[in-house]
Amino acid sequence: MAKCIKCGKTGEFRLFCAECYLKDHPILNRVKSAKIEVCNLCGKFLYKNKWKSAKNLTQAVEESLPDKLEFNKEYKISELRIISDLKSVIPKPGLNVDGEIKLGIKAYSEENRIGLEDEYIVPIAIHFISCGKCGMAGTKYFQGILQVRNVTPELAAKIEEFAKRDQEAGSFINNIEQVRGGIDYYMTSNHHLRRLGIHLQRKFGGILEENPKLQTYD
Repeated sequence: MAKCIKCGKTGEFRLFCAECYLKDHPILNRVKSAKIEVCNLCGKFLYKNKWKSAKNLTQAVEESLPDKLEFNKEYKISELRIISDLKSVIPKPGLNVDGEIKLGIKAYSEENRIGLEDEYIVPIAIHFISCGKCGMAGTKYFQGILQVRNVTPELAAKIEEFAKRDQEAGSFINNIEQVRGGIDYYMTSNHHLRRLGIHLQRKFGGILEENPKLQTYD
């Protein structure tokens, strides 16, 4: 096999080795936009004007980046991964994280029919905001009221457990009122309210009554 005319290593791309070839033919040309918007509550990220779910911040950034990068048309991109550790970034309302991250990119050169891999340091600006659903948290907005009567500590704990889990889906309890005989929970999602009412009835028994605005569990 011929040697690279630049460095003397074994050449894979006619007259060049992979390292020297990538210097003249980089996979990544430029960063078009460094801004990535992520919901600080549910972790969804804004992609093509729609909120998309992600398991964590790393996945949100990885899936956001392709449209924000300009690649060399010579290549077909097969993998893009974040090498930098983003676990230290703690989402907070209004937080802007400006810096750089290291990317690993795998690509395939159609002309030479050989796979290549390279690393790049790119700028990034992560903006933590509220998505449409999470923007309703902490407001007076509600779709329905879960009226729970004869509340026990175990029952209250189960409702709190469900409420915390449903926050990831954009459902919130915006107000809790102590009333005669029980507690009223003002919820932003009728879907999650109905599901919670059914779960409580199955687990604790009792009577479940429903109307367009209220759901009563006794």
